[in-house]
Amino acid sequence: MTLLQASGIILAGGRSTRMGRDKAFVEVGGRPLIERVLERVQQVATETIIVTNSPQQYAHLPARLVPDVVRGKGPLVGIYSGLQAARHGLAVVVACDMPFVQPDLLRFMLARSPGHDVVIPHTGVSAPPRALHDRPQAGPTAKMRGLHPLHAVYRRTCLPVIEKLIDSDDLRVIAFLAAVRVRYLEPDEIERFDPHRQSFFNVNTPADWEQALRMEGGNPRPR
Repeated sequence: MTLLQASGIILAGGRSTRMGRDKAFVEVGGRPLIERVLERVQQVATETIIVTNSPQQYAHLPARLVPDVVRGKGPLVGIYSGLQAARHGLAVVVACDMPFVQPDLLRFMLARSPGHDVVIPHTGVSAPPRALHDRPQAGPTAKMRGLHPLHAVYRRTCLPVIEKLIDSDDLRVIAFLAAVRVRYLEPDEIERFDPHRQSFFNVNTPADWEQALRMEGGNPRPR
């Protein structure tokens, strides 16, 4: 598999309100989540960026630190901020709270990126979005559609489209997909590398943390 020059962007700008503490530093397998994720992303990226509004907490890590261009606006702004800072035209984007990211799956996604602006996993049964504004604000979310925008590959070519959404205060992470060239990674492709889809498991709450510890020990898979 040909390796492409790519940046690695880790989103760590959330407030961790549901966890009650900074989730990037809770430990799974004896290591903070941010260290686990960073190590795995570094296996596929030639530079790594952590998007954070608390740079002092991450200063000890071997990564560039960049802030959100607008604070408190959610992950779409985080993606935009990371892409804006990226040295390469192509970037892997993952969240800091995903302890089971699989480097081989990320490599596969990068290998499918030529000719596309976005490569995004699609694990749902419904069809991907077909129009930029094909639903009302309260309609289906990325999770309900089975899309994983915080475990995806983006090109810097997405920046102008994302910027328009931010300017209009439309912060839906998947709202811009139909305006760019998207490669949807389907379940059978994902399962070649991650049959239990653990890559997409997020540690957002204490209960999620407990589940991650069980998963680390080889116990129940997330579904």
